Amino acid sequence: MHPATAIGRSFHTFPRTLELLNGPRGLVVVLLMAAALALPSLGVGFFLDDYAHLAALDGISPVAQPWNVYCFAPGDPQKLVQLIEEGPFPWFTRLDIRVQFFRPLSSATMWLDRWLFGDTAWPYHLHSILWYLAVLAAVGSLLRLVLPGTLGTLTLLVFAIAVTHWFPVAWWAHRNALVSCALGFGGLLGYVRWRETQWRPGVWLALSGFALGLLAGETTFSISAYIVAYELFAAPGTLTRRIGALVPVSMFAVFYLALYSGSGYGVHGTGCYINPLHDPLTYLAAAPQRFLILAANQFFSWPAEIPAMVPQMAWPSAAIGIAALVVIVLALRVLWRHLAPEERRGSRWLMIGGLMSIAPFLAPFTSGRLLMVSSLGGSVAIAIIIREGRRACSPRSLHVLARALIALHLILAPLAWLLLSPAFALLNRHVIHLSESVEIDDNRVTSQQVMLLSAPDPAIGIYTPAMRTHNGRPKPAAWRPLSVSPCDSTFTRTAPNAFELALDGEMLKTLPEQIARDAAAKLKPGDHLEFDSFGVTVLDAGKTGPKRIAFQFAKPLEDPAYVWLEWRDGRLRSFKPPPVGQSVLLKWTGPFRRIAGS
Repeated sequence: MHPATAIGRSFHTFPRTLELLNGPRGLVVVLLMAAALALPSLGVGFFLDDYAHLAALDGISPVAQPWNVYCFAPGDPQKLVQLIEEGPFPWFTRLDIRVQFFRPLSSATMWLDRWLFGDTAWPYHLHSILWYLAVLAAVGSLLRLVLPGTLGTLTLLVFAIAVTHWFPVAWWAHRNALVSCALGFGGLLGYVRWRETQWRPGVWLALSGFALGLLAGETTFSISAYIVAYELFAAPGTLTRRIGALVPVSMFAVFYLALYSGSGYGVHGTGCYINPLHDPLTYLAAAPQRFLILAANQFFSWPAEIPAMVPQMAWPSAAIGIAALVVIVLALRVLWRHLAPEERRGSRWLMIGGLMSIAPFLAPFTSGRLLMVSSLGGSVAIAIIIREGRRACSPRSLHVLARALIALHLILAPLAWLLLSPAFALLNRHVIHLSESVEIDDNRVTSQQVMLLSAPDPAIGIYTPAMRTHNGRPKPAAWRPLSVSPCDSTFTRTAPNAFELALDGEMLKTLPEQIARDAAAKLKPGDHLEFDSFGVTVLDAGKTGPKRIAFQFAKPLEDPAYVWLEWRDGRLRSFKPPPVGQSVLLKWTGPFRRIAGS
């Protein structure tokens, strides 16, 4: 069947289908559909950050603990020196970098996985799917309360199969988003039911949901934006009473933020995250563009990861976001009068709440996975246009828009779920294969320092030792990525124990590199970093980072204590340093050039 024919049939059969899905039966059908779409993720396996979490759960992480697996860098210079000396952090990492999040409840669910299932990965993913179904159950129950009828049913369907939700479900490391959303939306349900019907248990459900949700992750904090929107635009009672109801919510939020930051949690020193509390001006400067990029992802399914990985695409992506917002807002203005009064009341606060909830997610680099909370409000807007845009009295342009949204959010989105998980699993198998094919001697590597001269990207350059160790390979005495920049470089031997690396480009231009160091601590010519077993001097630098670097080691480069690796012919291969005074060109070919043949 031609795609246009499928969309046309879907367009005309929606009313009957939605009527059949009203009530509890609709929630069950949506849950079953979401479960079916998520099942292919059982084959993904462990991927990148997962290995750091497994090490924490096994008690072998140098920085994280089983109750605190989301600690990647504690902000302790002594610990960071150890992570640079022994690996896998690159030498240019800020010594005071802090990336740690307070998520003990999510950590506990992951500890349970480890205790029950060992190294068998698929039950870990099944556990994540169950948490996602809990998210949908909470959201579905909330929509039945505030958007009864076909509009609530369609909103739940759009939300449940949103392609931006796939990644948190498929990647075990994102368990925290699912747990905190399930508990946070459950708390929101209790709060709204208490305010709407005076249902007394709702108070305790709200308190426990938000308290436990915050123990699972910061994502719950953003859900409180829906409470603010509800009280301001929909709750019963006078405006004074409704504003008064926000006082305890505001006090709780301030207390949480103060405790969170005061306890040393949060992010500092990394270029992939702007802390709005510590650097509000930089946050406010970046927020509009990031908001527009996420809007493009929410409504027009333009991946927010594109500008994060290719900075030149930031403003084109933002332009798509502007177009999306203009089209959606104009359509809602035309269709708003067709909604029943109760639908307008519920839609108003849900959409405003979704808009407000996005603020915390403008701090990290743009990614569709950040939209799980705000996509509830976005799904309401999409559902209104799809349902009302098909009316005979609607302008033809709205018919076209409704068909386009059906294609994006109800046809292509579930197909993407079914295709992305196998593709993710294929990528993961390739990365594991690359980690296993490194040219090092397992019989000697425990006493050797491995130096990566041209690691193609952080996935291979930083996570390889963790993957190898988890899969039973011996751990090197040190694993040092000297460059992970995506460009050619020239290795020049300057002394028996020293060399220079000249890049055909510069460091810290890409997001993966910027994770280790922000622009506020830019490395300049003449900067020298001294570690116990090697030293680094920046000889030349560009706008973002070093272009030519001198390395000096305690022993001659040929010493058996060292293993030198370069990325060549699709894998990390042994590199023989040239004689003093000679140079070797290190070609960068990218990590996945040979994926089809691996």
